Amino acid sequence: MNELQTQLTGSDMLMGLFLPIGIVLMFCSRVRFRNEIDAALRMFCTVAIGLLCFWAIGFGLAFGNSLFGFSGTTLFGFSIRPGEVSPQKFLHYAILSVIPSLFVVGAMMERGRLSGSMLLAAAVSVFVVPLVFHWTWAETPTGTGWLAVTGFQDPGGSLVVFGTAGWCALAVSVVLGPRLGRFNAGLSPIRGRAPTITMLGMWLFILGKLALDTTFGAVPGDDMEWQIIVALLAASAGVSIVMIGTFLKNNFLSPGDWSPSALSALIAVSAVGYEVSPILAIIIGAVAGVLRAVTRNILEHYEIDDIGNMISMALIPGTWGVLIVPFLVVQEPGNFNLFNLLGGQVLGLSVVGIWSFSIVFVLAGLLNRTGLLRVNLNEEQNGLDLTHFGSNSEPAFALRQVSRTSGNLHPYDFDLKSELSTLLQTFNGALQEFQLDVHDAGQRTNLGKTGDIGSTAAIQLAVSFDAMRLAAEEVNLLIEQIVRTQENSGNSISEKAGLMSAIRLILEQPVEDVGSLARRIRLEIDSDELESYVRAANAACGRLNGKLNSVLQLIDILQSGAPALQHVDPVALLEKISPKLKIQAEALGTTLNMSVESSPGMIQGHPLYLAKLLNSLVELSLSRSDGVSSVVNLEIRDFGDGVLFEILDTGPVLPARALEALDEPFSRIADDLDIRDLDTIISVALINQLVRLQEGTVQFKSEVGVGTQIVVRLPYFEDQETA
Repeated sequence: MNELQTQLTGSDMLMGLFLPIGIVLMFCSRVRFRNEIDAALRMFCTVAIGLLCFWAIGFGLAFGNSLFGFSGTTLFGFSIRPGEVSPQKFLHYAILSVIPSLFVVGAMMERGRLSGSMLLAAAVSVFVVPLVFHWTWAETPTGTGWLAVTGFQDPGGSLVVFGTAGWCALAVSVVLGPRLGRFNAGLSPIRGRAPTITMLGMWLFILGKLALDTTFGAVPGDDMEWQIIVALLAASAGVSIVMIGTFLKNNFLSPGDWSPSALSALIAVSAVGYEVSPILAIIIGAVAGVLRAVTRNILEHYEIDDIGNMISMALIPGTWGVLIVPFLVVQEPGNFNLFNLLGGQVLGLSVVGIWSFSIVFVLAGLLNRTGLLRVNLNEEQNGLDLTHFGSNSEPAFALRQVSRTSGNLHPYDFDLKSELSTLLQTFNGALQEFQLDVHDAGQRTNLGKTGDIGSTAAIQLAVSFDAMRLAAEEVNLLIEQIVRTQENSGNSISEKAGLMSAIRLILEQPVEDVGSLARRIRLEIDSDELESYVRAANAACGRLNGKLNSVLQLIDILQSGAPALQHVDPVALLEKISPKLKIQAEALGTTLNMSVESSPGMIQGHPLYLAKLLNSLVELSLSRSDGVSSVVNLEIRDFGDGVLFEILDTGPVLPARALEALDEPFSRIADDLDIRDLDTIISVALINQLVRLQEGTVQFKSEVGVGTQIVVRLPYFEDQETA
């Protein structure tokens, strides 16, 4: 190899670093703001630890002189002599070796301990991945990997790298369990912080994968340009088939599926070294995209938290790519035996899957038993930035978001943004003032020296400010939604103004509550009173967060298309959410009675929307209750061609404005409303929209001195009705 070729290979190999960088960006962009520092730094540490471990031990186990085809015995880091190992070869496999570790650490995002994730990453880089490399890819003077001897082929690392990564990540996800609220019916989905960075990560992944494969890995040769075209065609087919299927099923496109679908197709076609025709590449990519979507649904069914759909992206598409190798790769004359080749591939799939999953599953289980795997409840709620690095997102970070975007808005929009910025600044100032007053009061009462009382107050204060920070995150998401709404010409000025009034009403009450608490703290108080004020501030933050979530849910429902309706068992769903509803009723001193008059069958609906509907029905009645004397009755019964949900309460009547705002709620909101009527308008509109999306009907009847009756009718599923 001459000097020019060496330089080209070295620069191309550096482009291979785009592959792990892309994976890091795809994982980090799918976490929430309170975990972004932790996500970025733990992924950086994973790469650093992985490279050191692979240099010291992993490379020798993978490519040292073979011991019975099972493990390498030479070329460990400190014993490597200059010129003994090609730098290009080491860099190529070092980059590939950190990918499974990144998947393991990524699968632990937002709930895994930093120490446990680093221990697992080191174990995967030292032990799990190198032995898989040796079994499948090693060709040494003393022997060849035992799986390679059986005829197993995976030139692009479809299974060896990405299948291993998927199995390892699946194992740790099963042991760790999902994030809080990930699969709770009726709650808003967990939102990633930066979908655009996910797309950037996808492109870097593609560039890095092609750079590695076309310079040193699966397909070095003179047809590099054609191989790149084949790879891009496969990736395009993978994302296109999923986009079309999603749109036909849900009547909207899900951007969270685009990147994983494209990359799953690229992973699958790399198993055959891109040595296929464009038509076959498109077929391989399309099948891989469908398999990834099916795998995602299976993981969600079993409540396995697949952050960013990365497990489904690597696991089954990698398997699909390896299985088609015997049918597509040209074999040497006289050595073609389809049965033997397919048997070697199946053996490799089984061995790699069992080895990767079982080792990580056992190690994760041991770490879990010692408390090193998952953070506790408070730490997860507070965010891992604070838990691991002592950092925290400011409650006013939404102000920075406003300042970045305000210059691109129309004058009317800018006025709204300026007003919202002022409100948020006032709110943040009230929090800071409250914190200083608590500190001063603690000094006056010697709170920091009173042991348990001081510790409890400090915890309550931390929880209070964390709740407010979470509310600020929701406000930021709402601001982004306002910008999108204003860019839509179909929205009227009255709707924009009403939405702004709603946010103003929601923010003003917590500001007043926290300010009132701060004024009381400045008086002479004892330790018990100070602790109660901290709890009250925490409650104010919690109420704010709940109200903002209600507004966000209503905006999402108003802008969403009709979902694909399914068979839903309303009784089973009610049993699942009833404990939460009963706790809320007890806290308000209200009697909540729930009954099923008959045994209605499966209705035509959507599980998530029906859960939100039942929650909204009961919560509306509870919020309108007038204390201990109030009674709320929820009854489900058969009603001809459908199921009837009837809820009765003895609270105050619904305001007329709420019943007039069923279809355009924000056009009826103004500054003269009180916060209770605002809550009612949002709840009534949400109920109406949820019923409409499930092709049902709803009636509201409210009378002074009697109470409120809400009757919802949802049809049976068509198959059941005809039966």
